[in-house]
Amino acid sequence: MATKPTLPAGKILVDASLLIGIIDSDPDACLFIPILSRCVATSVNFGETLYKLEQLLDVDPQKVESAFVGFGLQIDSFALSAARYFNELKKIDDLSRKAQLSAGVAKNAIKSLSLADLACLSYGLDAKLPILTGDKHWCTLSQYGFQGTVFDFRSSATTF
Repeated sequence: MATKPTLPAGKILVDASLLIGIIDSDPDACLFIPILSRCVATSVNFGETLYKLEQLLDVDPQKVESAFVGFGLQIDSFALSAARYFNELKKIDDLSRKAQLSAGVAKNAIKSLSLADLACLSYGLDAKLPILTGDKHWCTLSQYGFQGTVFDFRSSATTF
C-alpha cells in the first residue's frame, strides 16, 4: 500500500535502513526512537544492520545491539513460514523492475529487492505487521501485488 500518514498502534516491523539511520544520526530516523519499544526487527535485518554499521562506520556490533535492546527493540528469528513468501515477492520485484525500465529509468538506477529486503517484506506479510523503512521503492510495490503496509520514515507524512 502507499505510504500512510500515521503508524498504527501495536507492533511495527523495522528495516535495517531505519536502524542504520538512527545510529548514523539521520534526523528523520531519530524521530522514531520513542517507538522502538514497540518495534521488531528480523534477525536477518538486524544482522544486516550490524554488518553495514561495522563496515561503513566502524561501529562495534555489540554496542549497537546493546543500544537497540536497551531501547526495547525486539529481534525475532526468521522462520520458514516467512521464507515461503520469497517467490511471490520476487515476482512482484520483477514486475516493478519491468515497469521502471518501461518508464525510462536507467538500468543502473532501477530499484530491486535484495535478500535482506525480501526477508523484511516476507516477515511483515507472515506476521501481518506494518513495515517502517527508508526504502521509498517499497511504498510502490502494492501496484504490483504486494499485500502489506509500508511506511517511509523519511516522509514527513509518516507520524506515530
